[in-house]
Amino acid sequence: MAADLLKALISFDTSSPEGKQYRELVRFLKEWLEERGVPAEVVEVDDEYRARACPWGPRPLLFAWVGEGDPLLEFNGHYDVVPPGDGWSVDPFEGKVEGDRIYGRGATDMKGGVAAVALALAKLADWRGPKVQAVFVPDEEIGGRCGTGYRVAKLKDRFPIGKHVVIAEPSGGSVWIGHKGAVWVEVAVFGEQAHASAPWSGDNAFLKAASLALYLQNELASRFSKRVSRHEYTTGHPLAKMNTVTMGGIAYSTSNKTNVIPGTFKFTIDIRVIPEERAEDVAKEVYELLPDYARARVVELMEPYLSEDSEVAEVIEKRWGFPKKVCEGGLDLRYYRGYDAVAWGPGELGLAHKPDEWVRVSQVEEFAEMYAELPRLLK
Repeated sequence: MAADLLKALISFDTSSPEGKQYRELVRFLKEWLEERGVPAEVVEVDDEYRARACPWGPRPLLFAWVGEGDPLLEFNGHYDVVPPGDGWSVDPFEGKVEGDRIYGRGATDMKGGVAAVALALAKLADWRGPKVQAVFVPDEEIGGRCGTGYRVAKLKDRFPIGKHVVIAEPSGGSVWIGHKGAVWVEVAVFGEQAHASAPWSGDNAFLKAASLALYLQNELASRFSKRVSRHEYTTGHPLAKMNTVTMGGIAYSTSNKTNVIPGTFKFTIDIRVIPEERAEDVAKEVYELLPDYARARVVELMEPYLSEDSEVAEVIEKRWGFPKKVCEGGLDLRYYRGYDAVAWGPGELGLAHKPDEWVRVSQVEEFAEMYAELPRLLK
């Protein structure tokens, strides 16, 4: 059953931000759950909110539940995926099965987790304990504002949030009790535009930007190397315990012409922030290092998340041996700030967003069994 469900989920092209088959997948999953005795309800992001946050098309969220009363446990899973890109040897939306592996865009990130949660609810269809619920959301891959963000901000009165929350992200053999924050900055460097045949008549903003980028890289890396996190991280790489900085994910001249001395050159900085620090403070460090010929603006700022004393993480580690770690990337956990929320799910972590992405069907089935047992272990 796991392979059939996962194959069906992969067959829907739910690439964000377009989300052209969001509604089709949600309709399928709702019917699948209801056929197995699990009540489910679709909620659409309202037009006013969507116009501000996700103007690309409809954004449906699917709630499903078993049991009664206040929710003891909430599962969360995003059904959107990144575009497939190039380099595939199989159809990214076929869900090809080879032995224990099933291939396709989203197999690991995170339709495997969505399938495991749905299978767990089906196993709990006769559950008579406190409510166990799931919410399947869009848009995690583009920031989650119209997915988990909308769920927490707009729907917590209609659907109270569980005492414990598990996001079924592929967590690399651990249970994530937190994740790093992020600071995305765009730096604009100013010179003087002129004709390329007379370089003495201008002031090349690209050369100034290149020098500034190297300075910022070295200065920030030096500072960050002295501030080491006390937590364990998924990859185990020593740099994961520090703030990391990546220059030039986007870099361009605003004149964009070979025979022009660029008068303005822009580049981005991506900084990942350990939970011991505030992303807002790290952004200020960047501003303070800029010379008078450069300006910066924060494009995205996400504070780190940490649930160091998580009860559900303690139960998971004690029962199944998954160690508590922190994720180097960002997750929808940040929207559950103040709740006992962790990320824990199936998948091959190194395959997320890559061609020929796959997940083990047996691992999805294993997580479905653990998810179904988890509410029996919680208080």
